[in-house]
Parts: sequence; C-alpha cells; structure tokens
Amino acid sequence: MSINKISNVLTNNIQNGAAKAMLYGVGLKDTDFNKYMVGVGSMQFDINPCNKHLGKLQNIAKKSINNSEMVGFNFNTIGVSDGLTNGNSGMHYSLPSRELIADSIETMVNAHHLDGFVLIPGCDKNIPASMMAMGRINRPSILLYGGTMLPGKFKNNNVDIVDAFQSYGQLIENKITPEERENLLKSCCHKSGGSCSGMYTCNTMATIADVMGLTMPYSSSNPASSKNKFNECKSVGNNILHLLDRNIKPKDIITKESFLNAIKITVILGGSTNAVLHLIAIANEFNIKLTLNDFNEIFENTPVLGNLKPHGIYSMNNIHEMGGFPILLKYLLDNNILDGKTNTITGYTLKENIDSLNIPKLKFNNNKNQINKNIIYPVYKPFKSKSHIKVLNGSLSPKGCIAKISGNCNLFEGKAKVFKTEDSMINALEKKQIKKGDVVIITHQGPKGGPGMPEMLKPSSALVGAGLGDHVALITDGRWSGGSNGILVGHIVPEAIDNGPIAFIEDGDKITIDLKNNKIDHHIDTITLIMRKNHKNVNSVTNTNNSYLNKYKYLVSNASNGCITNYNNNNNNNVNKHNFNYMSYH
Repeated sequence: MSINKISNVLTNNIQNGAAKAMLYGVGLKDTDFNKYMVGVGSMQFDINPCNKHLGKLQNIAKKSINNSEMVGFNFNTIGVSDGLTNGNSGMHYSLPSRELIADSIETMVNAHHLDGFVLIPGCDKNIPASMMAMGRINRPSILLYGGTMLPGKFKNNNVDIVDAFQSYGQLIENKITPEERENLLKSCCHKSGGSCSGMYTCNTMATIADVMGLTMPYSSSNPASSKNKFNECKSVGNNILHLLDRNIKPKDIITKESFLNAIKITVILGGSTNAVLHLIAIANEFNIKLTLNDFNEIFENTPVLGNLKPHGIYSMNNIHEMGGFPILLKYLLDNNILDGKTNTITGYTLKENIDSLNIPKLKFNNNKNQINKNIIYPVYKPFKSKSHIKVLNGSLSPKGCIAKISGNCNLFEGKAKVFKTEDSMINALEKKQIKKGDVVIITHQGPKGGPGMPEMLKPSSALVGAGLGDHVALITDGRWSGGSNGILVGHIVPEAIDNGPIAFIEDGDKITIDLKNNKIDHHIDTITLIMRKNHKNVNSVTNTNNSYLNKYKYLVSNASNGCITNYNNNNNNNVNKHNFNYMSYH
C-alpha cells in the first residue's frame, strides 16, 4: 500500500512513466516506489568553515532515512560566508541570500514532490532561510543545525572570528604587532569546522529554532564535530518518519507564543539584533503577524542571563559542556519565563520534552567545580538587568530602528561624523579623525540603498580594537553583526535611499540616543532640513545593473518589516518599476 501521498505523482502515476524512469536511473528499486521520498538539503560549500562539514552530516542523515519506509535524496542550496564578505562588496549578497536559499528549498521540494525534508544549515542566513522554507512549504520537516565551532586558542585564551576583526583596530593603535596578528588569525577558526562559536547570529538563530520546536532537543548546542551531532544525524530518520506517519507539519507546531519564546531567548542569551529581521520574516511565512511592538514589550521586561560573547566571555561550546541548551530551558520553564505549552516536532510540548529528559537543575555559585561556572546567571542576579537590544523611534528614525548596547549606557549625545561607506569611516579612524564622544553615521547601507543591508562588523570591531567601543556611537541604516558590540543603532527606517532623515544629517549635527525613553533624535530645525532635502542627491552608491541585487532592491521591504521580498507589494517599496528611481519619503 502506498504511503507517499505527495511523491506518488512521480512513483505510481501511469501517465508519468518518464519520471519513474528517472528514478530508476538514480538507483531506486521496485520496492522503493511506495516509500516516502525525503529530501536532505544542506548548504555545504568548501570556502566557509561554518559550512564545509555539512556534506558529512548530510550523508549520515540520508543513511538514517534510507530504510523500509523511506528513501532519502541529498540536495544542496547556496550559502554566503559572512566572515569572508564582511567589510567588502560581497556583504551586499549576505542578507539577500536568505531569500534565495528559501526560494531554492521551495523549488527543490515542490518541483520534485518530496513528502518531507530535513534541512542542515550552518551559517547566519542559512538558518532563518530554512525556517522560512519550512513555514512556506508546510510539509513534515526537521531543521538539523550543523553545529557550532570549537573556540581557537591564542596565548592561552579562547578566540574566534570577532577577535580577528578587532585585531585591525589593535594594529592601528599598535596594541599588537603584525606577526602577532598573523598568528592570531591562524588561530581564530577551528579546523574541525562549525559556525562561529559566540552567541552571534548563527547560534542565536539555532537556539531560536530549538526553543520554537523545529529542531530536536540539544541540536542548537551540539558542537559540529561532536559525537552528539553525529548521533543526532543518525536519529533523524526515526524522527522524520514520526512526523510523516502523523502528518505533523510546521504550521501545526508554530504559534504566536512560539515567536514570543524566541524573542525572550534572544535577550536571555545576549543574542544578535539580526534576530529581529529574521523573526519578522519567518513569522510572515507562517502567516503570523509579528511587529516591532511585540519585540519592544519583551525587550523592556527581560534580563540578559548569558555571559556569552560578544557581551561576555563564554561560547556555545560552554553551554554544551554544562549540559546543553535544555538545561537552560528547564531553568527558564521552572521560573515561568518561557511558555512551556508550545508544540514541537516531537509531537510533545516544549515542557513535556524537557521533563522527559531528566535534566538536573542549573546551579549558581562561584565554585569552579560546578559545571555552570557563571556561564548563565540567575534571574535574581542577572548578567544585565535590562535587554541589550532596544527598539527606538524619533526624528532620526520615524518608523523604528534597533539599538544594541553592550554596556550600561542610558544616554549618548554627540556631534555627527557622516560617511557613505565603511571604507571611508575606517580611513578616518586610521587618520585619528574619530574621537571619543563622536556619533559616527554610515548612510546608504539599507536593504535598498546598500543594497542588501550589509553588516557593519568591520567598523564596530575596529573601534573596539582601537579602544573606542564604549566611547563612540555608531548609527546606520544597515545592520550590525551578531559579533558587533558597543553603542550601536542600526535598521534605521526610512533608510537614506528612501529620503529618510538619516540621508540629510551632516557633520557637526547634534544627535541624541536616549535609551531610557527609547528615542533617537537629530536636532536640525525644520527649515534647514527642508533646504537639505531640496538640494541633496540620495541615489544608491552601489551600481547593480544586470545583477540579482537590482531585482532584490526593487522587491525588498524595509527593515521594520523584516526585509522580506514581497512580489505582490511593489508599490509599498517606493520604487518605480521601470527605472528603479526612488520616490521621496513623506
């Protein structure tokens, strides 16, 4: 009896003999044609440490799927290395790759009538793209995180990719020699592979997928090269069969409460501001409305408990060593911080999953023999009493923006120093033209104006390395990396290319970032602002003729709407579809 209701159109439809011939051609036997056809999709590519090992995991997963009831098929999508592209033109492709990956997964699964699928992502945009595809396609599916990298070692200290970025500022200030820096760079990325080890964007999104129930327990904290990760791959066959037999689909699992748990875990772990963009985009695919207001309420009432990079000193591997992500989930559920009634791909609720694992209680003290060792702080004495992420509004960003604050700054006022590119800002830093108290503004970096809303990890890291991280504010209509830290404001909406106020800021203008009242303002009088608007050209600084990026900037929404590409909503993008000239923002 056939159980493969979707792939049956290929395997048992008498009119589709050619399809059956193709399947014979890839090795299927007569006994395979009534089985579930399951795709195993990975973002394997060799040039990125985060992704280079995914093919190995993919093959283990496929082997676990090939049994008496299922047959597995490997497929691959693209990926972009944020580490390789940060600070250069390749970064324009990073955020847009999220849409391409989601589209390519949809294409492979739907075109080939797969009954279910397993996705194995390993870098920043891979994970949200996979989650978006799971919601959009809505067939039995599992996200199997490729796993985190082990920290590197330099002078007996743990190091990672952010140390590599910060070393440039140290070099400028003669805090490190060229030879020392080269030895550091050789140490930052562990040769076994895996995603960057801190609580940067990839690990933030992995824990989000975990708490939302789209992965198996422990997936987010199992290191890439560990036996735990290999065993997870070996078990995926039984788990996807469970979903197929019961027809459990992602939209049966995910609710608004799942997203609220995700926002909370982002704050609790000191995670990446990119989670805001990605969660809004993922919610859109699940037909759930998620806005900046949902984030703001949680940001105002949730403390940071994780002593994790970039704010703290530990990495995801330390969470694995203390017992894995579920030990933290148990603590949060026991303290009624997370909603334990949300569903998961196991068929049980989040709380039922944790209760079944017989996890010990998380202990808090300074005894070095205790496995926690202050990696996680208690609710009654948090690492940081307020969220490190805030939603701001004001005259500089009328439609909202996102602040990421490493320290305890409540108010920052200073005079603007405006740049249109990262390189021009770095050049000014090299010439000692950026001083304590400055408000550095990098414009024309938004989803349309960038295009692609590039991350600004190079500028933020260079300032930290130069000793200016807590003494200079950085503002952009682009994004910040999960590895960025300092006094940072990004996601400015409207962006410069849409005639947002950020386009008309000039050197010397006073800027106020009021984190107590969630405000960000310029102090330009109305007449001066009107005069500047009448005389400034806000065209994009990047030529994208005949490029995918040209299509992207036409379709993409603003940052407050998740930078989704909505094919049916072109008029809301303020773009003329014939020549891509941008209309004025009113």
